[in-house]
Amino acid sequence: MNSTVASHVRLDSLDGLRGIAVLLVVFGHGYHHRFEGSTEASFFINAVMDNSSFGVRLFFILSGFLITWLILREKTKTGSFHLTAFFRRRAFRILPAYLIYLLVMSSWATMGLAEIDLAQLLYTASFMWNYAYLFDQSGSLEGGWLLG
Repeated sequence: MNSTVASHVRLDSLDGLRGIAVLLVVFGHGYHHRFEGSTEASFFINAVMDNSSFGVRLFFILSGFLITWLILREKTKTGSFHLTAFFRRRAFRILPAYLIYLLVMSSWATMGLAEIDLAQLLYTASFMWNYAYLFDQSGSLEGGWLLG
């Protein structure tokens, strides 16, 4: 059985929705503070900024749909689903970009271009950022939006 059966299929019709989700997230992160409280900003810009977190939710919904679709497709084609192969494919798809991101953020911190301390970097590298506030009482996680 070919364990990569499901990884070569693409649902092109979802690219537009993924693009909208990504743009909402980017606009929300990049421009939210710029227009916050501004009377000069248009109603449309404020509406997009106020709902930019919808992009994150939309992206997670699409990811859940795609992952479920891939699992069902593999099970239909091969008669089984291999969880280990599935996680291996996910890791090879996600981790290279994630590691490059961590390298860039570490470089920026080293050069003084970003305020990131070691605790923030370690929580991010270990996928523990969402739990960090339970463990870290130093207050160093405040303002760590680059990694959060």
